[in-house]
Amino acid sequence: MAAEGLTVSSATAGVESGKGLASSSPSSDWQRVEELYDICERWKAPAAVLPSVLQRLKLLKGIHQEAGGVAVRLSVLEKQQEELQAWVRRADDAVTQLQKTVLDSVGWAQRTVEQMQQRLAAVEPPAAADA
Repeated sequence: MAAEGLTVSSATAGVESGKGLASSSPSSDWQRVEELYDICERWKAPAAVLPSVLQRLKLLKGIHQEAGGVAVRLSVLEKQQEELQAWVRRADDAVTQLQKTVLDSVGWAQRTVEQMQQRLAAVEPPAAADA
């Protein structure tokens, strides 16, 4: 009520002791009553809607908190995805290096076998001449 220009002290100041009636003029009392009635009438519609508005606000608060949690989880997932992609790149590089090493080793083994066959052929006496 203080926001409307009415205060408790001004309302009680006009009361006569023993009578319980305000000593101010009746027209100003009726004017105050009408003002208060108008205030009550203005707030009837918003007051009726207020519980549903509060319920929606509480629901939105929960949704907002969940959205914050989702954002945090999403950033964690993005970081994990980046780490996994880096791991996959390293694994791919390792597989490529392994393939190269295996091919090099196979080539070395083939060359070594060929060299050994050439040496054996050079050392062995011809089998056809003995028979």
